Amino acid sequence: MCRITFGTENCSTNFQKVGGVCEECPPGYFGLECKQSCPPPTFGKLCGDTCYCAHNECNPTYGCSKEEKDTKGCAVGSLKENNQKCCSNHYKVNHTCQACPPGYFDLDCSSQCPPSRYGFMCAYLCNCSNSYCNHVTGCLLTRDLEDVNVEDNVIENDELA
Repeated sequence: MCRITFGTENCSTNFQKVGGVCEECPPGYFGLECKQSCPPPTFGKLCGDTCYCAHNECNPTYGCSKEEKDTKGCAVGSLKENNQKCCSNHYKVNHTCQACPPGYFDLDCSSQCPPSRYGFMCAYLCNCSNSYCNHVTGCLLTRDLEDVNVEDNVIENDELA
């Protein structure tokens, strides 16, 4: 999929020329001539996947690194020692490590889901514009609340009797 620009043959965005032929960017890269690498927490083909680990452990091509130095000896569930750390995507509550609440991920659940993602482990994709995508609940109600007449929704005390 190439296009001609000013008399020279250039590849479209998210394609690069390999052996005279335009090919899609390899996993971990995107943009003109595939020169940009995926920013954390994204990775993979056209940055379409999301890492659920610390941003510095997110490889743009493969995702979360297989050698997670910070997670050796980490805990999920009950802590064996007071100084033990929770694994990625968990946080400490009293003496246990619990999974991050919906809308959060990373070490100690310190990161919100990236734009267009929401829910537990950012597993869900919003089907609305990013400005209406809440990292916890997904697409927000877009109806203008000024249209609602509050008086119509008020029940008089006499009506309840």
